[in-house]
Amino acid sequence: MTNQIAPRKNRCSRSHSIWSLGSIPFGVGLLGIACSQPLPNIEPEDMRRASFSDANEPMDSSYVSDLLMTPDLAKPETPMYLNGSFDGGSSPFRTWLGAIDFAREIKRTYGKRLPITFFLTTAFLDKSVMGSSVGTAKSQEEILVRTALIQQAVNEGHEIANHTVRHLDGGDDGGKWTLSQWRTELLEFQRLMTRNVFQPVLDDSGAPVFPRWQPLSTATPHTIGASCSDVNPCSSGLSCVYVTKSVGLCTQDCNGDLACPTGLYCGYPDTTGTTLEFKDICLPLPQFPVVYKGQTLFRADGTPNLINPLLRPYRVVGFRAPYLSTNDAMYDALKELGYEYDSSDVAPPEPAQIKNGIFQFALMKMPGMVTYPMDYSYYIRDTDRATMTADYRSGIVQAYKLSRMPWNIGHHLRNYKDGVYFEAMKDAFRFAAQGCPDDKNMGRPQCPNLELISFRELAQRLAPPSPTP
Repeated sequence: MTNQIAPRKNRCSRSHSIWSLGSIPFGVGLLGIACSQPLPNIEPEDMRRASFSDANEPMDSSYVSDLLMTPDLAKPETPMYLNGSFDGGSSPFRTWLGAIDFAREIKRTYGKRLPITFFLTTAFLDKSVMGSSVGTAKSQEEILVRTALIQQAVNEGHEIANHTVRHLDGGDDGGKWTLSQWRTELLEFQRLMTRNVFQPVLDDSGAPVFPRWQPLSTATPHTIGASCSDVNPCSSGLSCVYVTKSVGLCTQDCNGDLACPTGLYCGYPDTTGTTLEFKDICLPLPQFPVVYKGQTLFRADGTPNLINPLLRPYRVVGFRAPYLSTNDAMYDALKELGYEYDSSDVAPPEPAQIKNGIFQFALMKMPGMVTYPMDYSYYIRDTDRATMTADYRSGIVQAYKLSRMPWNIGHHLRNYKDGVYFEAMKDAFRFAAQGCPDDKNMGRPQCPNLELISFRELAQRLAPPSPTP
């Protein structure tokens, strides 16, 4: 069997391949120099319809075929790691809550954790940010709702990672960002995070102290802003969204053409359009002030009391570049600032890489798939839900057979295709949570030892053990 690394985007420097056999990651003995022309950008905010054909996606199919035909090299107890992530402007409330609630469904139905990695663009956390390519928040109230949703995700075990402040192209497309420029952007991201997102503060029962959601005080039963549940539905034309495991609120669609009632706020207030792709939902503010054991954590205006020692900043360790566009200066800045991984690459199937001391978790196209497992790359091809679902299922099974190689699916907080791509992603993770049942073979599990994991957790699993003193 030939064990080689196929050409990679932006991979013109030495990289280490990491494989996992048993519980011990190790280098496969390759220090390769692999150079190819950069692949077109596929991030949605750019909206460029560049050619993204197979001709621009080199793949050594014989290498992959050989691996798939080779008996599984992993020990029986070695799991395969599957990750789901979202990135983009980080503004829509709908997808935030939809993703978090789907993770609850996986736990409730299949008994498995589904920690999701959210790559944030923090321009939406501060109205004063200038120069953003994807917009900024329109009101302080909108920011307070958004930061509460981010904190809700952290409280429930999901990961927050860096997608820069302004979503500008600083990588190989222009090759113009220096180490200093990358450092400045990354440090500003961290500054905005430390002012807004914190390690969970838990009360004596283990419940998070913040955020605490409650129905709108002016709402009558079944109307917008009122409490709801599966047995206590909302009025016709409204939907019930769960902001926590047990608290549901009635809401409606909103955007620049559909304003929210007084006391509720829209995550996409400057977007217009009639389809779900261009609509968000209305949500109320969480409860303020937040006082815990006589100490003020959040003031009446929603601002955090940063001198309170209970508010410990959330530490970000992962990064995904805007437009998936990178350069060497970016990796130098990430290494300098203590980042543990980057997920900006697209690649054929291969073991996890290390570049400049940082794990590389690439989006990998498996044989037979239309494109890489990211919603926008399917969107520009006008691919239907069934095709995406089939691709994702096939990709998971193939990755499992590739000695249980880690694999990931990356989507955006924007609802492409009126939300059907998100449904395809859900289909894939339900499939994985059941062990990939084989419909042609009596539902036999094809990937019985599979673990759903965040990128942060994956980096921790693959990291070599600390040397014994």
